[in-house]
Amino acid sequence: MIDPALILAKWLLGFLVFWKVPRTRGTCPPGAHGPPRSPVSIVIPARNEEKNLPGLLRSLAAQSLRPVEIIVVDDDSSDRTAEVARDWDASVIRSGRPPPGWTGKTWACWRGARAATGELLLFLDADTRLAQDGLARMTEEFALQRRGLLSWYPYHTMEKTYERLSAFFNLISMMSLGIATVMGSKVSPLGAYGACILCRRDGYFLSGGHAR
Repeated sequence: MIDPALILAKWLLGFLVFWKVPRTRGTCPPGAHGPPRSPVSIVIPARNEEKNLPGLLRSLAAQSLRPVEIIVVDDDSSDRTAEVARDWDASVIRSGRPPPGWTGKTWACWRGARAATGELLLFLDADTRLAQDGLARMTEEFALQRRGLLSWYPYHTMEKTYERLSAFFNLISMMSLGIATVMGSKVSPLGAYGACILCRRDGYFLSGGHAR
């Protein structure tokens, strides 16, 4: 027999931990922005991403707000990842073998950050895409928040039917970060989503960045 009180308690708990998902504010019409107030370097760690990279780099080439550089860190790829990145005029560096204690992706991000020159660092996974005003809205939100780091949870485009099963796990991962509780900004987030992170370069190195 199903206990109605238990079901009600579960729904109530769900509302408490997933009350309202914060969203990027404002709109930035294409062409409405000149050079960024804080130059942005985009760092893309990539291992065997020759199929995904063109979609991301195409979306970056169409941005209304242009980054000062796009750095693709080739993480020991065995395919044409580096060649594809160069075809799209991205800078390419080799990550090399990570030192003991490092994983490949964090080492690639660290190497890319050290090579970057922009005041802001935007780390993107190769399978992400930005809307045409995405970078402009992200930097605008960063200026409004006045915080050291912002992370975005991207919309998940599902091409195959079985991918819809991931919705449950996406929901759980968002809830576990504590970003949408009924307490709102009174509760500090418990983490960030690694596929899309924006931060200041000086704050990144001051905090230890991916080395931490």
